[in-house]
Amino acid sequence: FGLTKDIQVIREAFPDATVDFTDWKKPRRDGKWDWNIHLELIHPGHFNSARVNAFVPNPEWYDPSWSSHLSRFDVVIAKTEDCARIFSTMHRNVQTTGWTSPDPGKQVDYNMPGVLHIAGKSIMKGTPQVLEVARQLPGVQFHLVVDKTVKAPENVKQYVLPTNDQLDELKRIPIRLQPSTYEGYGHVLNEARAMGAVTITTDAGPMTEVGEPEYTLLCPPSHTRIKALAKEQVPDVDALEQCVRMALNNLSEYGPMLGAKAREAYLKGREMFHAKIRSLVR
Repeated sequence: FGLTKDIQVIREAFPDATVDFTDWKKPRRDGKWDWNIHLELIHPGHFNSARVNAFVPNPEWYDPSWSSHLSRFDVVIAKTEDCARIFSTMHRNVQTTGWTSPDPGKQVDYNMPGVLHIAGKSIMKGTPQVLEVARQLPGVQFHLVVDKTVKAPENVKQYVLPTNDQLDELKRIPIRLQPSTYEGYGHVLNEARAMGAVTITTDAGPMTEVGEPEYTLLCPPSHTRIKALAKEQVPDVDALEQCVRMALNNLSEYGPMLGAKAREAYLKGREMFHAKIRSLVR
């Protein structure tokens, strides 16, 4: 899940440093660290155990009660431009570093049939809209990764908390339907472009910061709603259906080209993130 991947991202960003992690609910008293990087969650008990405290927020999960502690952070590290825009009104020192995801080290198989949607535990992946698209396209096989079974049409095969090996195999499906309503970063989108997938997502920030139009099929939102500090963009079902049809009809001709552009963008973004975060965290 997202925070687990964020931990791996931090480890990979600082291969020559001593990097350790602790449960946010269990502040540690052993020694003095150079930096505390608070991922998504704030507990004031951690502040005194490091010289510098940095907050890496996800706006959609921000708890208003944390605002009384914001001034104690030396820096807010923004994964996205949207996050930087939000927190620049709340903190004196916001640094936009971007972010990245662990490299899956594998590519999609453009000959595999069907459409993959990974929801996991998230309620913000546009899953209700994906199921509606599946109902409108009964002849297309959809694959759905979830943490519990949902009511779905017959052409949707569900995988409840699959093993890593099962998930790795599913991720080889070349068409990813990921119309998120909001992404604190968007690991599911970034992993898709790392594997060269043809990805369909919502035409709104911050999804477009990872799913750029050069290699992504973008669908407009139908309406918005507020979640914590974030503005959710709910995808339009008819537009999603059209994008799925387009992806299926043009996969053999354009899939590898779009996938190569997506992979190139992933590698460039990863390199830029490492340069920025290493420059900031010394």
